[in-house]
Amino acid sequence: RTIVDSIVGDENQNRTNRTVWEDLDLSSTVSCGYHRCFVRSVSNQKEGYIIALPEKNALSGMINETELANEMSLSYDAKTFHIAGELPQKLLMPEKTMAELNAQVRNPLRVHYFGGNDTKYYAQHRFFSRPRVPVVVQKMKASPKESLL
Repeated sequence: RTIVDSIVGDENQNRTNRTVWEDLDLSSTVSCGYHRCFVRSVSNQKEGYIIALPEKNALSGMINETELANEMSLSYDAKTFHIAGELPQKLLMPEKTMAELNAQVRNPLRVHYFGGNDTKYYAQHRFFSRPRVPVVVQKMKASPKESLL
């Protein structure tokens, strides 16, 4: 059974997983790239969550990455940040969590502009902006805080 087989039944469900959102460490800056952010776990600082924007192929892309990481680990004893058994999943992010998370995003590779004349005001770090559209979340190992990604 592949990872895809494990997830297919869940792909169309818009779920909220309260424990994921309660486990996000939003007390410090959140690292974001162009499509994803990484937020450390409150319960285990050596782990955290990749949260991907709700884009068309986000789930399938993360599934493919997880399968490749598993294959590399088994075939070449490669070390990855993936955690065995932790699969990507679509979840609805509560609006309160979205606001708190956006408040901690600093210097993302993608900056969102929200209409109006004063672009300084509207160039906010509202990385996540669609509360009724599920994001893709996957628990991962964290890199050491001192390392650069």
